[in-house]
Amino acid sequence: YIYLLTGGSNTKVGLAEALQGAAEALAAIPVGIIVDKASVKRQTVLRFGGVLGIVCTCLYSYALYAQDYHVICVALAVAGAWDAFQVPVEAIFADSVSSGQRSGKYTTNYGLGMCSSAVGPAIPVGAFYFLGDHSRLEECT
Repeated sequence: YIYLLTGGSNTKVGLAEALQGAAEALAAIPVGIIVDKASVKRQTVLRFGGVLGIVCTCLYSYALYAQDYHVICVALAVAGAWDAFQVPVEAIFADSVSSGQRSGKYTTNYGLGMCSSAVGPAIPVGAFYFLGDHSRLEECT
């Protein structure tokens, strides 16, 4: 989509994706430190990560509506910061489940993750099958 939006610029696609990676790298260390602090409640960290995910979704939605490269860049940067929360969330999850119940919870978590990993790629496969293997900017929004 970014490639089509920018008139075929691989440079702009690379810059947008680099923003996401840089934001994740910059956010990972502070997020890890905050999660380890005893003075910060874990629910606060989880809520902040959830709000960040919602902000990211709203920015993506607006960027698609407005077809604005700069908003997409901001959304990708926020997504990178949100990605930095994923490992600490797993640690909080592990600490929140009592030892005798971890197996069932992790099995459910793993199963749901695998289902989403299978369904996500299946959507474009279905779209290409029914709509054809061509992309125009109007079709992507």
